[in-house]
Amino acid sequence: MRRRRSLLQSNTFARLFSLALGFSLWVVVNSNFGGGSAQSGLALTTAVVQNIPVDVLTSPHMIAVSVRPRKVSVSVSGSIIEVAAVQVESAGLRAVAKALTLGPGVHQVPLVIANGPYSTATYTPDTATVEIDLQPSLTVKVTPQVQLTGHPQTGLTVGRVVVPVDEVRVTGPSTLVHQVSRVVADVNVSGAQNEVVRRVAFAPLDLVGRPVPGLILEPAFAVVRVPIHGDERTVSLAVSLLGKPASGFAVSAMTVQPPTLQIFGNSAQLQGVPQIVLPPINVAGWKAGRLLHVTVPLPFQGSTVSVPSVTVAVSIGPSDTATLTDVPVQVLYRKGSLTYALAHPVMVAVTVSGPAQTIANLTSADVQAFVTAAGGTPGKAASLAVQVAVPQGCQVSRIVPSTVEVSARPSQSTS
Repeated sequence: MRRRRSLLQSNTFARLFSLALGFSLWVVVNSNFGGGSAQSGLALTTAVVQNIPVDVLTSPHMIAVSVRPRKVSVSVSGSIIEVAAVQVESAGLRAVAKALTLGPGVHQVPLVIANGPYSTATYTPDTATVEIDLQPSLTVKVTPQVQLTGHPQTGLTVGRVVVPVDEVRVTGPSTLVHQVSRVVADVNVSGAQNEVVRRVAFAPLDLVGRPVPGLILEPAFAVVRVPIHGDERTVSLAVSLLGKPASGFAVSAMTVQPPTLQIFGNSAQLQGVPQIVLPPINVAGWKAGRLLHVTVPLPFQGSTVSVPSVTVAVSIGPSDTATLTDVPVQVLYRKGSLTYALAHPVMVAVTVSGPAQTIANLTSADVQAFVTAAGGTPGKAASLAVQVAVPQGCQVSRIVPSTVEVSARPSQSTS
C-alpha cells in the first residue's frame, strides 16, 4: 500500500498517467467519429487553467504599486495530449505584462502567456490586458534602531545594544518610501538575567509609528545582542608591539580609541582587573602606519564590555640613532639588612634608536640607567648588568660598560 500511494503521488506517475489517458481518449474519439486534426491527426480540445499569476516587467527606475487582476485564467487549445500535458505542468505558466518603457501613471498593458510546455498549443487569457499603476522607484539608507520591551531581572540593567548592521536599504514606490521615518526591530528583555541574543526582523515605520507596507528592506533581518549588566568598572586599555619595522623605520606613535571602557560583571572579580591588555600587534617589516580594529578580550568568564572592539592607530616614521655618553647609573634595592652602592661612580654610554623626531630631542635626562641589587656578602663587590629605560617607541642597542661593580654593607640601625 505504501509503494502504491507513493506512485500515485509522484509527478512522473501523474504525467505518464495523463499522457496515457489522453492517448486512450484520442483512440476512442478517432475510432467513433473518424475525425481529427487535419495537420496532426489528433482530436482537438480546450481546457481552462485557472489562477495563473501575472508577472510585471518594469524598468529599474519604476515599480508596480498595483496590478489588476493579479491572477488570470488561461484557455488552452490543442491536441488532447498537449492540453493534458499543459494541465499537468500548469504550475510553470506565467502571464507576463511588459511595462519596461512605461513611465509613472496607470496603464493598460497587454498580457503574454509564457512558459507553456507546447509552442503548438494556443494560450488565451481571459483578459487581454491588465491595469498597472507605476510609480518611480526610490531607495534610501536608514540607520536601524532597536526598541526594547520589558525589563531585566531586578537589580540588573540593560547595556549598549549591539546591532551588526549600520544601515538598512529601503526600496519601493517613492510615495511610500517618503513616509518612512525610521526602521526598527523589537527585542523583549523581560526577566532577562544574561545577555539577550535575538534574530530580529526590521520594520519601516512612519512618524506616528505605523508600519509602512509594500517596501523591500535589505537586509531584512539581523542578529542583535542586548547586554544585561550587574556591577561595572571603568578600566584603561594596554597594547604591546611585536617585531620591528623595516630598516630605517620606527614606530613614532600609537593610540587606542577609546582609551578606556566599562567592564560589567561580578563585583569581586571586577576589583581584580585594573586594565585590559589587548592582543599584541606585530609591526615586523612595516614601512607605513596602519589603522587596526582589535577585538577586546573578556577579562573573565561571564563578563561583558561596553564596546566589542577598539581602534588602534600605529604611526610609522623615519628612524634615527643617537649615543648618550653621560648617563649615570643608579642602584635600586629593597630596604632590609643590607644597603648597596656602586664601588666607583660610573657613567655609561647608551646607544638608542627610535623615531627620528624623538631621537633628535633625546637627552640624558630622558634615559635612566640602573642595576637591581639583592643579597650578596657585605664588603664584597658584585658585578651586575646595567639596565636602561628609554621613552616609548625607542630601543637600546648598546650599553658601555654593560656591567658595573656594586658593593653591599650592613644597614645602620636607628633607635
